[in-house]
Amino acid sequence: MPKISVIITSYNTEKYITDALDSVLCQTFTDYEILIIDDCSTDSSVKTIKKIIKQHPERTIRLLENKENRGVSFSRNRAMDEATGEYILFMDSDDKYASNDAFEAINNRLMRKNPDVLLFGFTIEYVDKKGRSYRKISMQAGRIAATKTYQLSLASFRYIWSMCFRRELAIDNNVRFDETMDFYEDVVFRSWIMCYADTISVLRKKCYRYFRRVHSGTSLSTGRSFSDGMDSAKELYNSMDDLLDSGQIPKKYRKQIRVAMLLTTGLGILNITAMTVGKKIVKKP
Repeated sequence: MPKISVIITSYNTEKYITDALDSVLCQTFTDYEILIIDDCSTDSSVKTIKKIIKQHPERTIRLLENKENRGVSFSRNRAMDEATGEYILFMDSDDKYASNDAFEAINNRLMRKNPDVLLFGFTIEYVDKKGRSYRKISMQAGRIAATKTYQLSLASFRYIWSMCFRRELAIDNNVRFDETMDFYEDVVFRSWIMCYADTISVLRKKCYRYFRRVHSGTSLSTGRSFSDGMDSAKELYNSMDDLLDSGQIPKKYRKQIRVAMLLTTGLGILNITAMTVGKKIVKKP
């Protein structure tokens, strides 16, 4: 069993998938498997991925291809079902790991602390339509208090690719991505994972580079409408409301988490609005 399963979802990212995979394959720590799930790309993504797999027979790389376009939640769930690693990392196919010792640092912390969840630092890089980076934000994972309230507050304000979690934690508690949601499914998934985690560790090292590519036009970059995006914001709030009502969160913490929900949903709506009018995108905190 590998220490880490790296799950990469792919859809029409032929321009970026090589750099993404290279940032994984150059890691000094090699006890991992890579699962790439392609959601019916119409470009040369699959061809590129197969070429890279042939070039690295020494690595465990599996390509899964959806028979029809099912969305990122279905793809991630399918990949989790196929994964065999002790821990799971998620990666977007147009991002990169920040350095070739990122996995080494992650594994060292996992070995020392043996946590259910590990959070690590990252950078957000804003890129214009010509591929030029014009803004960079560094996010360093802070110290964590061993309390449920801090766990859940943090869950609402971070990203799925900035965490590493024990695979059995998701299996034992049946934590899945909501396949009815088009947006913010990662916020809901992460919140449930954090809710069930007994132990959390933090790695201050910036391990991940997230590229926020600015689009313009009258529709979302995913091709969905403004109305779809607003519906998804409502779904996010309802899903988080279900979490509050699940009994997993003590009553004394619910007000704090509800405020976090409102802030996350509100910023999500601003994000949708910015994309539809062609302005610079406001990213969830």
